[in-house]
Amino acid sequence: MENDSKPGIRVETEFGPIEGFLHDTQGGEVTANIFLGVPFAAPPLGELRFEKPVPPEKWKEVLPTKSFRNSCTPYIKMWIQNPTFSEDCLYLNIMAPHTPSKDHEGYPVLVYIHGGGFCFGDVVKAGFDKITRNFASKGLVVVTVPYRLGVYGFFTTGTKDAEGNLGLWDQTMALKFVKNNIQKFGGDPNNITLWGQSAGAAAVSALALSPHSRDLFHKVYQSSGSIFNSWGSGNPSIRCSFALAKALGCDSKDPVKVKAFMKEAKWEDILEISSTKFVTELTADVGDEKYLIFGPRMDDDFFDGKTLDELLHEASPKTTLMGLMSQEAGPFVTLPMSKEKIKDFSIKDFEEKIESSFCPRSQVGDELEPMKEDLVKFYTSGAEGPVELLQKIADLASDFMFFQGVLHDAELKRKNDWKVYFYIWDYVNEFYLKLSPTKGTPHSYELPLFFEQKGFIPFPETEDDRKVVKSFAEILSNFCKHGNPATKSIEFPEYDLNDRKTLRFNLETEIRKDPIKERRVFWDEFAKKYNFNPVRGRTHEQLKNRIS
Repeated sequence: MENDSKPGIRVETEFGPIEGFLHDTQGGEVTANIFLGVPFAAPPLGELRFEKPVPPEKWKEVLPTKSFRNSCTPYIKMWIQNPTFSEDCLYLNIMAPHTPSKDHEGYPVLVYIHGGGFCFGDVVKAGFDKITRNFASKGLVVVTVPYRLGVYGFFTTGTKDAEGNLGLWDQTMALKFVKNNIQKFGGDPNNITLWGQSAGAAAVSALALSPHSRDLFHKVYQSSGSIFNSWGSGNPSIRCSFALAKALGCDSKDPVKVKAFMKEAKWEDILEISSTKFVTELTADVGDEKYLIFGPRMDDDFFDGKTLDELLHEASPKTTLMGLMSQEAGPFVTLPMSKEKIKDFSIKDFEEKIESSFCPRSQVGDELEPMKEDLVKFYTSGAEGPVELLQKIADLASDFMFFQGVLHDAELKRKNDWKVYFYIWDYVNEFYLKLSPTKGTPHSYELPLFFEQKGFIPFPETEDDRKVVKSFAEILSNFCKHGNPATKSIEFPEYDLNDRKTLRFNLETEIRKDPIKERRVFWDEFAKKYNFNPVRGRTHEQLKNRIS
């Protein structure tokens, strides 16, 4: 391996000694200590499959940590992004400045949890050079954390024997490792910021509430997601766990027997069934999100038998940075469409999209038609022609999938005395604009700028991109260090419930008061008017009683 020839650096963890390597960034910004593939839990294999993570066995010999380990097994084949995947995947990565901090407490720590709808994604493709350049160079120790995905991370029978949320327990175990060991890597265990993107942001917002995890870190950064989004905690994981077992050949409906059967199932069979028969035949009633069917659920264990609102009220407030891309759902709307459909997109297509993706009749029943009428009237007012209608359906999808759940989260945090900073990222590369049918910044746009992975539409990096990355890295590093994201050149006021000041992030930033007020107010009224709250993905009764 190329890293084997680099100078080694050793650290003694609570489980045993490890050896990473020294790395000089490509731009010469900083020399860093890199540790890849550090075990934070025992491999969840055999009897440990579908169980909470347990600590790894201790070791005495020096463990090489110079290369990435396996990515966690994704839910279906189309989401295999790293050919080296396995259930044995609970290994985190640490990137720290080589020069010790002048502060005897150590460097602030930034822990990153990836997205992917809880069903795919990994930290391997994020790499380590860009992370080191962008963040370790600013005086941060960065940790990237994997977790079990799909059925492996969120299998549940809804009983005490299999409550689910194993992916969240994995993340909690990783946070315990960071809390107990990061000082030996030069980090400050009393200044840990937890950053999640998309599903990772939903996980982070859950970790900030659960009594099992909320005391393991100090500040929160949620990018494009919240546990209050419908996909954040409204997944039909119980139903789908039983359905998958049945599709694999399990005849029993007894929870204990189903779990025992699934423990013995071959991963190849799980992947094959999940990728073919299971997806097409058993999940036809959940619209465009038919793949995103395993994820967090409100249980009696991780969530302590309480609602999100109750947990938020009882948790100690954490300073929180929250952000959204200006057009989150553009790619989700247009990528499945043919060029002809994009060119000829009509009001009829708009209405069909509402029913298939946002308000399926199976969930909303007789309220579908008035719901559809309200949505069409609000979003298409003044829109003329396919281009504008396509932009409007992207607005609707962005609100439904991301904006309103995240805003609801921010509003509740402020009502419970959490300090919140809020931004909308509006910068987009000029090459992307030429290729995208919708305008605005799409979901996950920032990832290829911060990390070494590719976005929805790959584009060449420009000088403006580098300026934006430098600017936002300073915002994030200041937030990690001081709990305030403002910089010498960028004003960043707190978000409050009076004027809702929001940073519009671009090459030139500006502060806007309640920039999407009309859409926010519309969805607040929409949720009150109808029994089914599509943003939360449940009826009012289900929300009240934590029904999954």
